[in-house]
Amino acid sequence: LSYVLNEGLMLSLSGSQYRVDYVSQQRQTAGRSGRLDVDLETSGGWFTTASVSRRIFQDTEVPSERISEAAVKLHRKWSKLTLTLVLTLAERTRAGVQSTNGSFQATAIRQF
Repeated sequence: LSYVLNEGLMLSLSGSQYRVDYVSQQRQTAGRSGRLDVDLETSGGWFTTASVSRRIFQDTEVPSERISEAAVKLHRKWSKLTLTLVLTLAERTRAGVQSTNGSFQATAIRQF
């Protein structure tokens, strides 16, 4: 589902869900996910995408897992130079163990 609020600003929302019942086993697997994206293009030529998401996995035979993520991407292109900056943060919980990871990436490409 996407909605354009005004020129240069768009919101997108997506989600999914599944469930599998195994006939030959006493087992069930289920999962669901959701994601929200915000896209913004400024008059200065910067294009920004921000997103948050969550995925959940459950199974009767393996530990449950939950992953939450957030990201921001800035992109700008001049005549022969493209600059991209990406910041991400993710948190994962599985079997009571939580881990948090973050990253930053900067890319500059010069065309000749």
